[in-house]
Amino acid sequence: MANGYAVQDRLAKANRGEQLTYKWLCEALPDEYDVWHEPRIGGKKPDVVVFGPDLGLLVLEVKDWSADAVVAVDPARKVHLRSGPDVKVVTHPVEQAEGHLFAIKEMLERGPACVHAQGDHRGKLQFPFAKGAVLPNMRAREVEQLDLCTGYDDGCVLAADDIGSGQGWALRGRDLVSRLRRAFGVSFAWTQSDEMRGAVCAVLYPDTTIRRSYAGRHSTGAGSSAQMQLPLESTRQMSVDQRQVALELSGGHQVLQGVAGSGKSEVVAVRARILTDANPTWRILVLCFNGRETFLVALDNAQRIYESDDVPLSSAGVRSRGNAKILKINHRCSREINTFSRRFMWGDAAEGASIRVGDQTVIVPVSCDRSGGPVEVRRCVDVAE
Repeated sequence: MANGYAVQDRLAKANRGEQLTYKWLCEALPDEYDVWHEPRIGGKKPDVVVFGPDLGLLVLEVKDWSADAVVAVDPARKVHLRSGPDVKVVTHPVEQAEGHLFAIKEMLERGPACVHAQGDHRGKLQFPFAKGAVLPNMRAREVEQLDLCTGYDDGCVLAADDIGSGQGWALRGRDLVSRLRRAFGVSFAWTQSDEMRGAVCAVLYPDTTIRRSYAGRHSTGAGSSAQMQLPLESTRQMSVDQRQVALELSGGHQVLQGVAGSGKSEVVAVRARILTDANPTWRILVLCFNGRETFLVALDNAQRIYESDDVPLSSAGVRSRGNAKILKINHRCSREINTFSRRFMWGDAAEGASIRVGDQTVIVPVSCDRSGGPVEVRRCVDVAE
């Protein structure tokens, strides 16, 4: 199953064809593939983008057209559609996808991760790229009869025959990859790296990319009073659990609960950016109090500093039943530190369990994949030491 990137608010408003295509590609492509729904590229919004090894970058425009709605396709790559009693002329979906593709290509070529560093292809993308269209309401025979593929690479238009349905996808796995490759006029061998994959994601879905700046900050080296210059900035992708929560938050009251270091602040920031994108005239207010974010109400019982009885959020007018999300993974600490602290504080309590500590319910943090050195315990004579 591919990694899917879709803001649920946007996907819910998309037409049925977009929803079906996105679901199909996410469920049917292999794990190492990424699928994006409506990324924001400047002022452009391609319907679906796919990226993965043995393929490259593919931009798809999805149309819910029926065969009887298409009157004609002219050489200027325009499609004449019935619209009630009238006929309207629209740009061919493959042409639309091409416009989106070159906007993405231009942005990717600005950074070093995806381009050749030297040689005849210096500054050019290291992987193939292509455009295509998806017509879920037409059969392949109808697409051919209407000349919707004429003038384009063979296989650049996918039809209902290729998709099937959620009960049984017609193509999946390597068969689906082979079908998508038919949309590529040029294909060549290339190797996907984690850095390249992260760079593509940062361009297509910057909301799920976490950037931190360390300009002007220094760190003291271990065992020395000398200072080391830190990198000016760092970039990383949200973890799967953080991204899933951030993109699935929808309208109305939401409650986000998480352990220390789980990324609550990043999730809140992503939601604020998504709201701003959907509502440019809105002024988004994020309120923080004693380290506990209260926009969408982000709670952290593991870091509470005041003793108090549990008070239901409903008493404050928060109507969030069914809209609660929980982040259980501590990404801040290494696996060794998290394991040690869990055993020190809660003994044999299982990771991810909810336990009672006094009058509070506490989530036992789950360890992340990051590993570090062994935990060192020192006994000190006093606080000063």
